[in-house]
Amino acid sequence: TYASAKIDQYWKKNFHTSLRANYGIIDIVQQGGGLTGGNAFPSTRTTQKNRTYLIALKNDYNITAKLKAETNFQTSYFRWNYREPSNFGKPGVVVQGPTGAAIASFGPGDYIFDDDEYTQQFQQKFKFQAGKHALKAGVEFTSSDFSLLGGGNSFGFYTVKLTQSQLDSLRGLNLGSGLGTDNIPKNVQVVDYRVDLSSKERFGTTQNVFNVYAEDNFAVNQNLNLGIGLRFDYDNLSKAGSTKGDWNNFGPRLSFNYKIDENNVIRGGYARAYDKIKYSVTSDNLQFSGNSANFKLQLAELQRLGKLDKNADLDRITFPGNLRAVYTTGVSYLNGPTADQSQANRATQSTQTLRIKNPNGYENPYSDQYTISYQRKIEDHLRFEAVAFYSKTEDLYQIVNLNSSSSYTVDPANPVVRTRAAANLTRPVPISTVNGQFVATIGGTQYNGIARDVFMTQSTGKARYGAINLIMQKDKLSTDKYSYRVSYTLSKIKTDSEGINQRASNNNDFGAEYTAGDNDRRHIISGIITFYPVKNLTLTPSLLFQSGQPFTRYASAAAFGGVVAGDLDGNGETAYGNSGPSDYQPGETRNNDRLPSASTIDFSAKYTFKLNSKQGIELSADIYNLLNTENLSGFSSTRGVSNQNQFGPKSANNFTKFSAAPPRQMQFGLRYIW
Repeated sequence: TYASAKIDQYWKKNFHTSLRANYGIIDIVQQGGGLTGGNAFPSTRTTQKNRTYLIALKNDYNITAKLKAETNFQTSYFRWNYREPSNFGKPGVVVQGPTGAAIASFGPGDYIFDDDEYTQQFQQKFKFQAGKHALKAGVEFTSSDFSLLGGGNSFGFYTVKLTQSQLDSLRGLNLGSGLGTDNIPKNVQVVDYRVDLSSKERFGTTQNVFNVYAEDNFAVNQNLNLGIGLRFDYDNLSKAGSTKGDWNNFGPRLSFNYKIDENNVIRGGYARAYDKIKYSVTSDNLQFSGNSANFKLQLAELQRLGKLDKNADLDRITFPGNLRAVYTTGVSYLNGPTADQSQANRATQSTQTLRIKNPNGYENPYSDQYTISYQRKIEDHLRFEAVAFYSKTEDLYQIVNLNSSSSYTVDPANPVVRTRAAANLTRPVPISTVNGQFVATIGGTQYNGIARDVFMTQSTGKARYGAINLIMQKDKLSTDKYSYRVSYTLSKIKTDSEGINQRASNNNDFGAEYTAGDNDRRHIISGIITFYPVKNLTLTPSLLFQSGQPFTRYASAAAFGGVVAGDLDGNGETAYGNSGPSDYQPGETRNNDRLPSASTIDFSAKYTFKLNSKQGIELSADIYNLLNTENLSGFSSTRGVSNQNQFGPKSANNFTKFSAAPPRQMQFGLRYIW
């Protein structure tokens, strides 16, 4: 449900105010059972809820005949409750069959993410005309207050394993989808029990972003305009675990526009653009951190070994994040200790990964952007344009593992897989497993309450993007019945940072990750033609062709003796933050193959019945993917179900379809115009 309203007030000729308000409610039910449930029963049903409002006040006015100004204020709220369970307050259960395979899940999951964001934004802008100079200047301040309720199930989460007789008894009940938590035998084997120790507590911080800019557009003569400007940006979250932020974010802007003659124009420019720190980086460093005494002891050892800045303040870079107490013995079904009873485990519970803030802070990501274009008016109704663009981006996000296992390469001709136990002993702070829990060996003594992996975000990633775009556009003439726009783009992108969770596959070696980007498409052809066969009727077919996106070949577990998740080097990590497979196929690199190209034809038809000179009724029909083409590339997809993950060597010539772009879809509309 969306609602919007706007009111404009003209106080006088030179003073205008507008007030705009938007409100939105979005609910997406994620049902348990049925078409999308898998082995999830109806009691796992959740709803993703978004709630948002925005109120914007804009004032534009003339101070003098040459000086104009804008004073704007905006306040907004956004709530993203990603997974609200239908039966909050109860434990969740995953049920395994006699073989250990998961066969059912009941109740709330072991995951909570409920985020609130309140933002206030102020802008002051000025425009001044001084002869041949058009001057602009402005300042903006944005403050966002974040609050997250995150973590696991604070009412407990069980993994249980049925015997064959227990499974047969449950089947004999014939409860179907009515089967639930209470039907599981009380004497079932509890494989493990987890309870979140802090998911009743909200946490967050405030992000303040300040910008100021000034620019001049100088009309040198009738044919040449020059632009010069400078912008400064500051974001307080760049401090991270340091006491100083990134204060050197000065972005120059240069441009020119030269009219060769009445039919030919050439334009060009350069700009350095800074991005604010993504709050999710800060949020993750809070939520997935820990501050137990033993974890700080582990960090101190990493400092001694030179893996962590020796001057890092361990209290500043750690936080009492969402930690789960895990029990593998001594717990009976539905009788696990509560979150309050388990608080003592916070100091001694080890975990797979913990994060820390970067003690040296972050550099704000920035890009140097260059463009040059040529436009020719062939005729009044026909234009051609050629645009070249290049972007050099630095200081993107990467996650390093300060306690990574040593580098390990698998020989494709004679693959030897390293076990996780062996890999753990090669870490700077060696890790072993005692009674099912990680322990760290420091100074000859073993400590629990630590993390196998210690993750830290750094701003050292890079990306390079270049493109040439050719465009031909024709307007409709009174003597014909069609118009069109056709474009061709040749582009290339390389990067070693696909997002805030980018990790290196092997011992923080990001050099090996620098290759074609996930969204590298090389060739794109777009064509839109509009026909006007009779009065008030328009017919618009459109074509979009895209080269196939790159994909990565990962190691198949079955080909290497059933190794867990294809983990060849034993480090237990994935390059995409647990949202994809593990290690690359031996002899292969990231994104070194291509999906098939993608092509789509859409069609739109509109006809307007004129009631009088001001009123009419418009009928519309839109058909997307008219030919119902199966496209396996060129659409947005999460990495876990993307075709950009394939398994096994290229020589096997195998391809598994994990997802596809939407099939043919039709949309009809009726609009009253007055």
